[in-house]
Amino acid sequence: MDRIAQKLKMRLPAVLLLAVSLLFWGFYDRYEAAGPVLLESPKLAQALSVRGNVSETNGVFSLFVAADGQRADVRFRLPGVGGFDYIRLDGRIRTEGVVRGKYAWSSARLMFIQRDAGNKWIPGDHSLLMEKGDVPWKEQRDEFEVLPDATIAEVVIEQGGAAGLAQFDSITAQPVRIRPSFPWWRGFFGAAWAGLGILYFRRCRLDRRR
Repeated sequence: MDRIAQKLKMRLPAVLLLAVSLLFWGFYDRYEAAGPVLLESPKLAQALSVRGNVSETNGVFSLFVAADGQRADVRFRLPGVGGFDYIRLDGRIRTEGVVRGKYAWSSARLMFIQRDAGNKWIPGDHSLLMEKGDVPWKEQRDEFEVLPDATIAEVVIEQGGAAGLAQFDSITAQPVRIRPSFPWWRGFFGAAWAGLGILYFRRCRLDRRR
């Protein structure tokens, strides 16, 4: 019994640090607002372009693709993104019977597209999670780095699958930047885990084991 208690006592610092790390990083947001909201719960009338079978009711966009039908998408323009570091894209998505098409990206998705001064698309990470099948309402969030050549951007909701219904709601685009405290907190936890590793290396006599 004493041996079990001794082992638990030896592992206690690691367990406590793990719990603190999970709790802190689970609630800490490393980003902060860097400007006004560029897009918030838009209406269909605000769209730059609309393609396919698209409708909007009380801010909820419904994009439907019949079997072997035309893909559907809605585009919203975000001017003046070149002065920001990151854009945070939020939205909710629900799918019903979405069939993935020929490619992995041929599904329901929410995207952040960047273009240069000549309106040419700039390759890079631009999609949130891609959904297929039947998915209940699900919140999505991601931060996208604004690329050096980007002068304009678009938020795109798309049903690019072979069939099915995709619905989108609560779409928001917000400029953000890394919090000044983030490097300090990351360094603190890194140092804490490194110190704990050194402690356990000595306490467990790992240098004496084969």
